Amino acid sequence: MSREIAGAIEGAAMSRIPKLAYSIEEAAFACGVSVSTIDHAIRRGEIKPLKRGRRYIINHVQLERWVGLCHSSRNTGKAGG
Repeated sequence: MSREIAGAIEGAAMSRIPKLAYSIEEAAFACGVSVSTIDHAIRRGEIKPLKRGRRYIINHVQLERWVGLCHSSRNTGKAGG
């Protein structure tokens, strides 16, 4: 098997593994919001990213919690993102 084919197979298998953490850009894309919306949520303390080296990553649990807050705030009329 060529390296290209092996790499393609490995890449396809990896794409089925759920992500545990996201970059700020990936988090914005995954939530369907802008990067600035994620930045504002971080500044307000609604999302708490982790710093790994020079990068910030956001745990998938943080994103799910934040999306839940956004959803519930729309239903209750409270601010939250």
